[in-house]
Amino acid sequence: MKQETNFQEICKKCGEYCCRIGGPILTKKEKDKILKEGYKNNFKKRGDFYVIKTRKDGSCLYLKNHLCIIYKKRPILCRTWPVVVITEKGKRKYLIGENCPLAKHLTKKDINKAKRELGGLSEKHINAMDKWADKCGY
Repeated sequence: MKQETNFQEICKKCGEYCCRIGGPILTKKEKDKILKEGYKNNFKKRGDFYVIKTRKDGSCLYLKNHLCIIYKKRPILCRTWPVVVITEKGKRKYLIGENCPLAKHLTKKDINKAKRELGGLSEKHINAMDKWADKCGY
């Protein structure tokens, strides 16, 4: 993201919508990294993956006072947002969440970095993300 962009202020104005839509799909490795740092186990098992539990309003349990308390260990889907990956007709397609106010501040470098990170996801992970996004109504 452009260095002069204060993403935290942009997220606050938005209401951290992405942190309030049901939680990302995580691998066991991602979950274990968070737990190893001493954070509370706020995960639910979903098939081969995990999701972060949410409050009644749908917000992530790791969101406190407009800040992600697991920021340095946050899952790939949080790190790469608003860039997401889907599988369409057997091919990976990268999309940018147009409704996210951060989208207009992304540089080509930011987008390419997110694509590289998301490119390492397994098809199983991507499919699980798609199903969870559908369930959350996203």
